[in-house]
Amino acid sequence: MVVINKYLHQYDFPVFSHLGKYIPELVNFYFDNIKNNKGSANVEVENIKINEFLIPHYLKILNNNYQVGKTLGKIQSPAIYLQSSKDTIPEFHTHIDSSILTFVFYLCLPDEGGGIEFNLPPKYSCKIQPQFDKLYVFPSYITHRPLGQISKDLRISINWGYNANSRIVHKKSNMLW
Repeated sequence: MVVINKYLHQYDFPVFSHLGKYIPELVNFYFDNIKNNKGSANVEVENIKINEFLIPHYLKILNNNYQVGKTLGKIQSPAIYLQSSKDTIPEFHTHIDSSILTFVFYLCLPDEGGGIEFNLPPKYSCKIQPQFDKLYVFPSYITHRPLGQISKDLRISINWGYNANSRIVHKKSNMLW
């Protein structure tokens, strides 16, 4: 684990070798479904094989590093977001309406740009350039946004939210999120 900030952690997440083969399917699925997804730039992943692979990996990092309450409702499916130099939605947002902890990793990264910016307490802006096979974890109330890119390559991120009946505590730091 790398602590980027007390509210933003990075973990090794070597999933590309398994998920890379799904990129064409995910791209087609995203563009087929985003037009019907009012109010969100994310599209929920419906591929059972992808979900059955990812969710246990997310839960392992969650349970090894955070004290969590009981899950509220069913475990969410991951969601995908795509952007290019032409298509981006660089608006600050949170995921607090659907989860208390957010996980995000990048399946494809452009050569130039495509980072992510966080507004971290207490009024601290943090911009990072995501890396392959890394997972970023942060409280869902943290505002963040995708940054634009110069490259025409797709930026593909997959995010997941965990919702529980109590706030999260990071085990190593004992910090309440």
